[in-house]
Amino acid sequence: MKTLQLLQKNRKKIYEIAAKHGVSNIRVFGSVARGKILDATRQG
Repeated sequence: MKTLQLLQKNRKKIYEIAAKHGVSNIRVFGSVARGKILDATRQG
């Protein structure tokens, strides 16, 4: 599964966990943001 798809699928859970820890401004950066990682098992 593509990394972006995993993030989208788990978005609500990610925001819930972040909120529990006082985080409200979540950003994706690096190769994921640029779309360079094709799937969650490959790094680069």
